[in-house]
Amino acid sequence: MTGRLQAQRDRDGRIFLDRDSSLFRSILNFLRDPTAPPPSRDASESEALCKEAEHLGIRFYPYPLVYAVGGHDGVDHLSATEVLDVENQCWRPCKPMHTERTYFGGEVLHSRLYLYGGQNLEYKALCETECFDCLRGCWMSGPDLTVPRRSCASAELGGRIY
Repeated sequence: MTGRLQAQRDRDGRIFLDRDSSLFRSILNFLRDPTAPPPSRDASESEALCKEAEHLGIRFYPYPLVYAVGGHDGVDHLSATEVLDVENQCWRPCKPMHTERTYFGGEVLHSRLYLYGGQNLEYKALCETECFDCLRGCWMSGPDLTVPRRSCASAELGGRIY
């Protein structure tokens, strides 16, 4: 409708959307009441909803999400996670990571925050990956790195994390 994508039309000029009906229903309900992102049953539905919204140019959150995750408090490595509530100018707690870590790498892809590697309290480099699903507000395990590493970096390009 915005002109960003080519819209198919029928012979009467009506726009035809050939999209997954269950995902479209959830997104349409969100557009009717955008106070909260659409609920999802599981991780695969959450990812599909985020990809569909991205395809349609729809944002589930009015502001970009900013997370403070893990780190070190001067004594211990942390598993704590907080998200910045821009509207109310405060930080809100989220579910903590499964692993206490610092010096990890991170990247965002399809409204998911991926954290990998890092270091634990015993100064051991880690190879575990965790993924925060912002629609469901929960952490999931991801594929392990082949080599444990700390102080690493990443970038997202074309739907892949490097």
